[in-house]
Amino acid sequence: MIQVFRQVLVRQDVTLDDNVFEIGGDSIKAIRIVSALRAAGFTTTARDVMGAMTPRAIAPLLRTAAGPRASQGVVTGVVGGTAMVEQFFAWDLAVPDHFNQDLLMEIGVGARRATIEQVAAALSAVWYHHDALRAVVRADRLHLRDVAEAGAFPLESVETSADGLDGVLQQGGDRLHRGLDLVAGPLARALLVSTPHRQCLVIVAHHLVVDLVSWQVIAEDLRTALDQAVAGEDITLPAKTASLREWADALEVFTTHRATETDTHWSAVHRALPGADLRVEVPTPETPAASARTEAFVLDAAATTAIVDDGTRAYSCSVEDLVLTALGEAARRLTSQERLSVRLESHGRLEHDMLPPVDRTVGWFTSAYPVVLETTGDLTQRVLQTKELVRAVPDLGVGYSAAARVVDRADVTLTLNYIGSVGGRDAARGSTVGTPSAEGNRAFGGVSVVVGVEGDVLRVVTAVDTTVTTDRWFEAFVGALRAGLEDLAAHCRRQDGVHRTTSDLTSTDLDDDDLEALNALFG
Repeated sequence: MIQVFRQVLVRQDVTLDDNVFEIGGDSIKAIRIVSALRAAGFTTTARDVMGAMTPRAIAPLLRTAAGPRASQGVVTGVVGGTAMVEQFFAWDLAVPDHFNQDLLMEIGVGARRATIEQVAAALSAVWYHHDALRAVVRADRLHLRDVAEAGAFPLESVETSADGLDGVLQQGGDRLHRGLDLVAGPLARALLVSTPHRQCLVIVAHHLVVDLVSWQVIAEDLRTALDQAVAGEDITLPAKTASLREWADALEVFTTHRATETDTHWSAVHRALPGADLRVEVPTPETPAASARTEAFVLDAAATTAIVDDGTRAYSCSVEDLVLTALGEAARRLTSQERLSVRLESHGRLEHDMLPPVDRTVGWFTSAYPVVLETTGDLTQRVLQTKELVRAVPDLGVGYSAAARVVDRADVTLTLNYIGSVGGRDAARGSTVGTPSAEGNRAFGGVSVVVGVEGDVLRVVTAVDTTVTTDRWFEAFVGALRAGLEDLAAHCRRQDGVHRTTSDLTSTDLDDDDLEALNALFG
């Protein structure tokens, strides 16, 4: 158990009583812990990992793993409609073939280098193992091709000098990003760049077939396959979880089964939306529309520690809850609005008895759904309200797409994507080389905020499209968000006790008034 935590969280000081959220964990890391435990012969759920929190508390929940439930052979055929795939085609992007993500791996240093044949063998194993990578699009649906039809994993190789490495990576990345074809394929390509002392591998894949969890699975499997290929061993990868086809079919049954409960929730959310959208400055001839732009900033290590460690411990909440609270604070400062609607993105890999496990499945599982938060009251109250608001979302929001067909999909200006802890040995966080999306492509549009922990700092990337607001307003919003996060960090440093809410307890005998009294008594 300890070894699994150390492996996934990339730190060697983990002890039996460390809280997963206080040592760099999040919901995505919980999925990776589940996968690593399965490889070691045990099963549990990400829900158990996040609920029990410490290795000591998680250990009694482990069960001996049975054989793999999923088919380990090649899976082919049409994938049923899933939320983000359907959303992708509804966007009607300017250049739909060029909407990608990428992975950058350093695979050789000094004398330890792989041959092109060994790299090709490793990629071939991953290509065979993860069916989504071989997909193409037919009639707005993903079609999984067999290996014979798909051919080999497309791989280029370039030799360059040490000084030329960065330029070759960027130019090569751009070439790969422009080289995908939704209809004819491929939806994934690779480039091996070698200098006299380094080797780097770039993989580009269309977003239709990957998400952040997918990249972590791909990176792990590529490392395993490369190590085995270089050692002259047969390549054997960890067992697959359910195929994308199986997941899509099961999800359709699941969302129908859950429709009554989830539709009630989403109808209530939609009734709360009017008047809660982010208030932006509308462009005029005197204040023209903003240019499409992106602004990034980082919180220093001290502020990051205050939010990631002190804040999550004080409120028994996630970093996402705290960042969402800061977004509300930014909107309140800038626009004085008392409610704010935000589109949240989650990993979407829901665990449920009606759904097969997909923690090692490659595909685009993201769910996106609206929430409406209060921006008034003291900061402690707002953090707790936001935490309960997010926890009340049914089924990680995976049913929202089906419900939206009934209650009309929300048009929300502000989107938040908290991507957890990123970086580490392999850079797999959306885009690292080249241009991932063609100019003119607009996904959700509006204002998007992507937040992740890189090393010991919180990195915030805010983007706006050209149709929404002005440069002046966008700059003010980024400033308000930074100030909101810094004030939140200062607030988290001052917290000594632990604030509990009803969702922290298994007993149904306590209501919010009871908890408020207990918090006042015992902190």
